[in-house]
Amino acid sequence: MATARQSQVRAYQEYAWVILFLLSALLVVTTLIVAGVEDHAHEFQADTGATWVEFTAAYPGVADAYVLTQRLLYVGFISLALFALIITYFGVRQGHRWAWWAMWLLPAALVLTTLLFLQSRRPETGAVYGGFAAVAVIGLLLPIRKFVPGQSRPG
Repeated sequence: MATARQSQVRAYQEYAWVILFLLSALLVVTTLIVAGVEDHAHEFQADTGATWVEFTAAYPGVADAYVLTQRLLYVGFISLALFALIITYFGVRQGHRWAWWAMWLLPAALVLTTLLFLQSRRPETGAVYGGFAAVAVIGLLLPIRKFVPGQSRPG
């Protein structure tokens, strides 16, 4: 009976975890790149009209809080992506139902990020995160029969 069940599992169900794994790795890498490479001072000036130097001179405490908030956001997003990477590899790949359910946090967070960016001055970034959310949902729905088996049909 176990071999009959195994033969019914399709390749896309068996290897859908790779989609989630690669997406999580991509999120880690892109967040590290954005945190370390992007010109935040130029973006700040484009958003506010004031240079970063002017702002820090006028409001040093607020500038420190802003930098701390940015760093915490990067740490939080990298942590989410690393958790998704680990849960995908050690849980979803091995067929653990709890891991599949836990992975729904990833597209939920990506959809929320999308909605927040769509309301900002950077809706194109929101569209990218929306694409990431769609890929995550596809990666989770492909093996749905493996994790949420339906009612057995008679005869």
